Amino acid sequence: MARKKKELEICVLDFETDPFRYGRMPEPFACGVAFESGEYIDFWGDDCVDQMIRHFNGREKPCLIYAHNGGKFDFFFFLDYLGGKTRIINGRVAQADFGKHVVRDSYCALPIPLSAYKKDEIDYDLFERDVREANKSDILLYQRHDCEYTLKLILKFRSNFGDKLTIGSAAISSLKEFHDFSIIGEIQDSDFRDYYYGGRVQCFEKGILIDDWKVYDVNSSYPDTMQRLSHPISGRYVEVTGKFKIGADGWVNRFKNQPYMCDCEIVLSDDLRVGLPLRCKVDGVGKLTFEARAGRFKACSHELQWLVANGYCKIVHIHRLIIFQDVSNFKEFVDYWVEEKIRCETEGDDEGRTIAKLVLNSAYGKFASNPENYFDWVLLRLGEDPPDRFLEPQVVGDSVFWKKPSEKKRYLNVATAAFITSGARLTLMKALVRSERPAYCDTDSIICRDMEGVEIHDTKLGAWKCEAWGSELAVAGKKMYSLTNGDAPVNKKGAMWKKASKGGVLSASEVRRVAMGECVEWESMAPSYRIGMVVDPTAPEKNFTKRKIRAT
Repeated sequence: MARKKKELEICVLDFETDPFRYGRMPEPFACGVAFESGEYIDFWGDDCVDQMIRHFNGREKPCLIYAHNGGKFDFFFFLDYLGGKTRIINGRVAQADFGKHVVRDSYCALPIPLSAYKKDEIDYDLFERDVREANKSDILLYQRHDCEYTLKLILKFRSNFGDKLTIGSAAISSLKEFHDFSIIGEIQDSDFRDYYYGGRVQCFEKGILIDDWKVYDVNSSYPDTMQRLSHPISGRYVEVTGKFKIGADGWVNRFKNQPYMCDCEIVLSDDLRVGLPLRCKVDGVGKLTFEARAGRFKACSHELQWLVANGYCKIVHIHRLIIFQDVSNFKEFVDYWVEEKIRCETEGDDEGRTIAKLVLNSAYGKFASNPENYFDWVLLRLGEDPPDRFLEPQVVGDSVFWKKPSEKKRYLNVATAAFITSGARLTLMKALVRSERPAYCDTDSIICRDMEGVEIHDTKLGAWKCEAWGSELAVAGKKMYSLTNGDAPVNKKGAMWKKASKGGVLSASEVRRVAMGECVEWESMAPSYRIGMVVDPTAPEKNFTKRKIRAT
């Protein structure tokens, strides 16, 4: 008989391990479990995993056991006890059976580090084997608080959305309560997906740049676009095809009040601050560029209409127009969750505020979900035969993950996501042309000398705020920069400092070296727990990342 989810008792599990060191696989020495009933249990010692397993085996009531980032860490410490139909999301073990219990990664519902909500501070050197016993009480208290903080978030999430697995599914479910929209089919998804792009990341200058730099960010860029502009809410459209050579700009203007997609050949002005996304290949690798000044683009009207109207773009040919018939904004949804976020801030409800912020920024991305990337998974032991059509085994120790393409394919509407992201890029582009010496931009932020002619406000949706400032900007490439005051002390709150270093956790000084042309070697302190990871005690470094990072 199928187990009813409502019968499961909610709890949160967390392990403490050896401190992270490159090449050393951390071993757990403590485990804590916080239950919704208020019960708390901890297990201490090298056998803490076995203690935890014995406890749950002897527990009468089945549990739904959450662990934050468990699918890429905690679950691998007792993977041999998990099995059955398994949910894998982006390489993360999102859910699996654990005897009569179920384990679930809370990061899927709350995709933030726990420190972004609430987390105690502790010196991880106290976790080393030779000193941990002397610091047992401090470590166990730290662990207990981690479990209890996560449990509060999870219970708040479930009180709002029930048994949803991910924040995306929760957000789209909430949006559906406020606004009607219809889903599209596989053929339309394939057709519209060519018009869907992500955020805009671009370096306008590189190297070591000395000036009075400011970092401006948009307040809730995607929610602002969702509530302010109109987007397709169905797959109904009128298509105009042909090769329009004369008055192509006029064709665009005819439909300026309706969202449309346009497959067209255009010429853009030489000003790199304006641009449209274009997919291309560099050395056989697919790239997304905003620097192309001419070519055949597949663009959404939010950006294209503004470029044409302001003289930044000349359309040479239109090959195809897709004019959507059913359009709407999502103002009621956005207004509700903005008000909920403000209410929670006023009342000191940190859990509610965190969840409201996550919901606001998650709905748009769910529209772009691609079922072609979904698989059904089953977790078995070595030697067990998989069900029919489950192929591509990935072994981790004595456990084997088998997968097959998902039989259930539910497309939402990637066109909706395409227009929301197009509107967010337009907000960025409008600010770029009003920026003095823009050096770098990333999705909803700009580093420049100054910005004029845009609304500046610390909290208002869609307005810009100055987040950080500094005198020395080191730009080594996309997602690789640091802003400091040279040798001046760093302000920990970020008011005078900001850094990004995709591909490795680099210090500001290391980013500076890369921007000057040096190669910096980076080693991950934490191993990569993943499906298919190598379990080889004689060569643990196989599960650690080491990279040589150069300017791009």
